[in-house]
Amino acid sequence: MPQEPPQIPLDEFDGFKTKFTEVSVNALGGDVIACSDDFFPAVYMRGSFGPNGALYDGWETRRHNPSYDWVIIKLGPKASHLDYCDIDTAWFKGNECPQSRVYGLLLSDKEFADPKLKVKANDERWEELLSTVTLGPDSRHIFKLNDRAQEGQWNCLKVLMIPDGGMGRFRAYGRPLPPKPLPSFPSADVEPINLLSPLIGGHVVTCSDANFSPPVNLLRSGRGIDMSDGWETRRSQIGRGKYAPGAPLEGQERKEWVIGKLGSSGNIQYVEVDTAFHPGNYPVATQIEATYHDGEEVPADAKWDVVVKKTPCGSHRQHWLAVERGLENNIYSHIRCSIYPDGGFKRLRIYGHPLAPGTKAAAPDPVIALPLTYEQFKPYGSVIQGFSLPTSSPKGVPVTTANQGTASKFHRLSVLPETEATISVQKADNKKVAGSAKVPTLQKATAPFSVIPLPTADIQSYNLLVAQSGSDGKLDASTLKAFVATAGQGVTFAEGTWYAPLNCGDFVSVGPSAGVQAGETVEANVDVYVPEYPQAAAEDALKVPTQTAQLNGHVANGVANGASGKPIQPVPITEKNWAKYGSLIAPGAQPAELTNSYPADKGAKTAIGVFRATPKVGLVRGQSFDIKLLERHPHTSQAFVPMGKGALADKGEEALAPGGTFLAVVAQAGSDGNPDPATVEAFLVPAGQGLIYNQGVWHHPVLMLDATVDLACIETQICNGKDEADPSDCELLEFSHPIAVVDVPAK
Repeated sequence: MPQEPPQIPLDEFDGFKTKFTEVSVNALGGDVIACSDDFFPAVYMRGSFGPNGALYDGWETRRHNPSYDWVIIKLGPKASHLDYCDIDTAWFKGNECPQSRVYGLLLSDKEFADPKLKVKANDERWEELLSTVTLGPDSRHIFKLNDRAQEGQWNCLKVLMIPDGGMGRFRAYGRPLPPKPLPSFPSADVEPINLLSPLIGGHVVTCSDANFSPPVNLLRSGRGIDMSDGWETRRSQIGRGKYAPGAPLEGQERKEWVIGKLGSSGNIQYVEVDTAFHPGNYPVATQIEATYHDGEEVPADAKWDVVVKKTPCGSHRQHWLAVERGLENNIYSHIRCSIYPDGGFKRLRIYGHPLAPGTKAAAPDPVIALPLTYEQFKPYGSVIQGFSLPTSSPKGVPVTTANQGTASKFHRLSVLPETEATISVQKADNKKVAGSAKVPTLQKATAPFSVIPLPTADIQSYNLLVAQSGSDGKLDASTLKAFVATAGQGVTFAEGTWYAPLNCGDFVSVGPSAGVQAGETVEANVDVYVPEYPQAAAEDALKVPTQTAQLNGHVANGVANGASGKPIQPVPITEKNWAKYGSLIAPGAQPAELTNSYPADKGAKTAIGVFRATPKVGLVRGQSFDIKLLERHPHTSQAFVPMGKGALADKGEEALAPGGTFLAVVAQAGSDGNPDPATVEAFLVPAGQGLIYNQGVWHHPVLMLDATVDLACIETQICNGKDEADPSDCELLEFSHPIAVVDVPAK
């Protein structure tokens, strides 16, 4: 009688299993296709029973089977060499599977891609990978698979339960086949792949710490479900633990690291570091290094290239990090990701092309345009945008609840150097750029100025090409970076930043009170490649309403005041009817000054923040709305600019629902300085237009109709969002009875 394959001790297996990929796991696409019997429930609840018996977290079949039961499992990778399996009978005591055997086959590419795949238990292609083994109750059993399993290619398994019983888990470990190296460096339009993907054999080699969760989680697909399925280290403290006096790392900079081996050697174009679900424990910064080595473990004296310099991280954010210029054509086999000083993040992906050592590049790579994030743009200025979660706000940007709970305010995303500024609408090209392009010139910003795209056209994204100035004030080509910004993102260019002509259509420019002066222009002829990122916004998200509003069955006649005591009918805003309250921000409107009268010693700052404004409860189309609140800013004018709703699919913030109209309710001050009820008026501000409230104008806090909208808010304030509100910033009046009633127009 043949001898059974021996079991491998668990502690021995745990010491080397990271060299292999768990190819059967559901997170990589592993799936149960069919089974002979699944009579009993699959959820274990000790002492609980369903109509078919006790509830177990595993696979249990009926008793008295004369032969065996079976299950067919499709593996995640397209093809793998298989080395080990783990047959786990956890929780099954007295009803465990007594014996098991494993078979494998290789599905064709067509079969593997078929969502309705069916594989028969009697398929002639099945080959034995593990002969019959004996199992015990409530325990894991590790077996090395036979030579045929290790040398052949497989993507489907049949596991036998002999004759019947229960099995908690089955895990298969192997080496997914890497892609064949390309014969030469590809052109820019060949999409890079994740070289660290476990589906092609990428795996973690070692790490400095895995106290809370293992780094193998970094290689999983998707963005995960919570904090548990990422990599998280223990906290480190100066002068304690491994940094204590006399300890191995005394006096060194605190950091943790993980080393991964790529599934295939290749070049690296960019890196994705995702801090999803790590709002309070994400790292301050990260750095990526790479090297080439034939073996599994990298020698201690290996030379590592810093492919991504130490860069700040944000919370619950995908970070796309371009490789340093000049290194994009090097060939690497291993990467080392360091986080400072400690913490956790969700996913790590290394994008490049599979290439063999010695492959030569024909020409330098173009600058690849990556999705824009606050942290990556920091060397060039700042990003103006709202966030789905308050905890996603960039470090140092306070978030408060505003407008009686209907808005989140992201404070001071961009601080302007002067306390007065000019706001104007300018027109840029709106031609979408995708694929290879040559940027002929860049211009230097002589002073900080901001760009906020208006949603006046169907533009969901636009492009940015920027560079820093060197010590001589000239363009430093080594700092060139390209970004794809969504319509929901504005930017502020720092003084000295070089930038390419914009293609965002109509945009609001916020700059010095003297206006933005034209800076030096240089011929650059930069080759850029813009990938075709799928858009996530709805098709009609950016459509602009007409300037005629339908009001409860009749068209507005322009009469809108509370003098008659009747409900106020809102009218479309125009430059003329808004003139006594402020200025209109719209194409064709005159530039306007943002002013303030704060005493110099108050420390007030002019900045751009974002209100993520949601519709107020009780504000319903076709119904009346009571006005019981009015506020004014006695020392500053205040501008609101609606931002677009474009978003990139699966990259960055989620798209906001389409629509959204701003209902502006204002009143003039009476002789006592308080709002005069007889002067209350209401205006409809469509997408594509913003407005400025003059200093001291009484107005209702932001009222949005139909949908959530991000409003860029430009104002001067003493309060920075961290400290208590200063009474000089805002005076709010609450009325026990409505000061006016507004008829909200029906759709």
